Amino acid sequence: MNRSVNNMFLLVQGRSVLSMTQARFLGTCTINRQLENMSEECPAHAAKPKKDFSDYHCSKEEWDNAKPFSQIPGPVPLPIIGNTWRFLPKIGEYGNMANDITKMFDRLHSDFGEIVKMEKVLGRKTAIHLFDPNDIEKIYKAEGVFPERMLLPSMLYFRKNMRQEIFKHTKGLLTSDGEDWYTFRNKVNTIMMQPKMIKQYVEPVDSIAKEFVTRIQSIRGKDNKLSIDFMTEINKWSLESITYLALNTKLGCLQGELSDDSTPAKMIKITEEVFIYLGKLDVEPNLSKFFATPTFKKAMKAYDDQVSFSQGLIQKAVERIEAKNIGDMSDSEPSVLEKLLKVDKNVAIVMALDMLLAGIDTTSTALMNIFYYLAINQSKQDILRKEIMTLLPDNNSKLTADILNSLPYMKACIKEAARLYPVTAGTMRILTKGTVLKGYQLPKGTDVIFLHMAISISEKHFPRPQEFIPERWLRENIDSDISYKKAHPFCTMHFGFGARSCVGRRFAELELEVALINFMRYFKLKWEGPPPKRGITTINYLKPPFNFTFENVK
Repeated sequence: MNRSVNNMFLLVQGRSVLSMTQARFLGTCTINRQLENMSEECPAHAAKPKKDFSDYHCSKEEWDNAKPFSQIPGPVPLPIIGNTWRFLPKIGEYGNMANDITKMFDRLHSDFGEIVKMEKVLGRKTAIHLFDPNDIEKIYKAEGVFPERMLLPSMLYFRKNMRQEIFKHTKGLLTSDGEDWYTFRNKVNTIMMQPKMIKQYVEPVDSIAKEFVTRIQSIRGKDNKLSIDFMTEINKWSLESITYLALNTKLGCLQGELSDDSTPAKMIKITEEVFIYLGKLDVEPNLSKFFATPTFKKAMKAYDDQVSFSQGLIQKAVERIEAKNIGDMSDSEPSVLEKLLKVDKNVAIVMALDMLLAGIDTTSTALMNIFYYLAINQSKQDILRKEIMTLLPDNNSKLTADILNSLPYMKACIKEAARLYPVTAGTMRILTKGTVLKGYQLPKGTDVIFLHMAISISEKHFPRPQEFIPERWLRENIDSDISYKKAHPFCTMHFGFGARSCVGRRFAELELEVALINFMRYFKLKWEGPPPKRGITTINYLKPPFNFTFENVK
């Protein structure tokens, strides 16, 4: 995939993430203006303790005894240019760490400790970076009814101003906070977050995964390698799966070659573009806050195209549902859209749009990472395959929800891959109440970044942290030195925590588990050559070439 790696921060919605990588100079005048704005936005300038301390998650005594926000350690900004220069290629100390962000996290941690303030970076508010899971737990458990995180300004602008006919009643989970978010989330939770609901979709998701296997069998060469981009094929599987779950619609993504002007091919391409532009406008420093830049105009077109493609599919599904004319789908389980239409039509349509936007790249990237770690750890792959084949011994064996729940090693493999290389670097919150962490005052409105990616590969929390050891997640090893129980439970938060955790978690887990089962039954995955390079846009990802071989299981 062609992805920009010029981000200064990392953000993924639904699993909200920020982390710094690179920045660019935009001229001294712009820098001055931005730094002035950031100084004014810093919560330490505005927040004052109230006498009753209702806006604080600490006692008055604890607050008064804590050091001020200004004394939190971190890189010292230079006059005029602040800390922006540190992220410039070649000259900045973090500038050459763009594609291996863990190096920057390690540097910040070793230089400043478990709480780090990054201030006066062009286009960004001051942010606090946390490396202690105890502090992360404290914030998560104090966030209240309306958790806040950074929204997507460019997407919010688009939804408010350019497609009002769709988003005038609700902006969706990606671009809302407060009561609007709370009302929307409550309506979709009853449909999307119930464990028993997943049982209804095992069979169709399994059918799609089998199509994926057949597709790989048909396009691999005599050497068992692919001559085309494997990530493109994974994206087709992901789009086919999420479209079925959201709309009960099959696009035929895995049925032969897709022409460039086909709806699935266009949706995959435009979704990738949307994530790139979200990074450019809402993450990287840019001038779009002052005038409509060429990048801003291209982004608005990409956002509009993505909505138009998705809306076309959604409208057809709505008409089919309302007419009660679902043809050969009559015996199939109702889609998320159909279930939500009975609750709130506006919510149903916007939730379907969000699923088609956020449900492709993230799941695809996660599956690629799992395949890679299994391919370079053959003994672990063999253990996993044995577990699967014990319950599904032949081609006629039917996959069920009960079988999914009886594969602990499979679930452990997925968790371990996510620990080693999560799709997102962490999560982010905006404090809804002032608090004290590590003896420092953090006022209400402070941006706080939880660096799970750094914590989860720290030897302090996980012995042999760089090794792929699924066994650490098994209950039978709970007394072992490598057991996950030895680590703080907030070290890894792949889907977030609490009221604002990923609403699509159960669907993503279902897709990953079923695809993994099918590939292990039919293929012995191997990797040839050096490790893949890593990249970052709004998500972490492995760069091509993908040197897999897909040997038949004997």
